[in-house]
Amino acid sequence: MTSKIQELRKKHHMTQAELAEMLNISKGYLSQLEIGVRSPSLKLLKQLSNMFSVPLDYLVFDRATLDGQEIPEAIIVFFRTENLSDKDLEELKSLFEWWKKQREKRK
Repeated sequence: MTSKIQELRKKHHMTQAELAEMLNISKGYLSQLEIGVRSPSLKLLKQLSNMFSVPLDYLVFDRATLDGQEIPEAIIVFFRTENLSDKDLEELKSLFEWWKKQREKRK
């Protein structure tokens, strides 16, 4: 979890000071979180989850899940690294809906 906080902070081009200010914590405390000396509270995890638009289980566990099923790492990496426009997201949603219908037909 600790490296995930740092990873998300860097991905969003934020300094420790900037993130600490946004979370209303000290830079020193954030540093301790990032290196694993301290563990974040549930409240702080929720703030990070909302701020970076990631599920709580991504921050807490080594894997992410949706409805109890593990989400493949390749999918998570794709959505974290691609700058998707609203149009891209709509196209992906349509693609997933089509795929879902195809799977139902095969059953």
